[in-house]
Amino acid sequence: MTDNQDPHLSPHGALTEIDRVNARARQAARWTGWLWIAAAATVFAFYLGTGSGIETVVGIAAPLPLVVTPALYLLEARRRVIGRVAARIERPVATAFVGVVVIGTVVKLTVLPAGLTVWLVVFGLAMALPCLVGAWRVLRA
Repeated sequence: MTDNQDPHLSPHGALTEIDRVNARARQAARWTGWLWIAAAATVFAFYLGTGSGIETVVGIAAPLPLVVTPALYLLEARRRVIGRVAARIERPVATAFVGVVVIGTVVKLTVLPAGLTVWLVVFGLAMALPCLVGAWRVLRA
């Protein structure tokens, strides 16, 4: 309740205030989902960009994780509300993301053909999948 509001709310006013605070908390809790979408887009752009073989695109895509990851980490550390769904799935999503990225990087460097191929797009999507699933679960809650 703000300082300029009447401290004696009617029952209807109290319910309205509860609904308003609840809506703000739900909106703030959804922030994690949007951060995971940004992480998914970053890793997808990184894999496609670095695998494309086009020097200009590689030059732009290569530093993406070095720029975006610290920014996302700082934004995540500053959040005030952690939703129940995000709190429950945060660690499994992060673990799956790191595992898929490590495995995908090894496969990309050892098995995949050079250049922009369908397989590179598929692997880029696979790298983004844990974050997209986590974001979907948070944003639909």
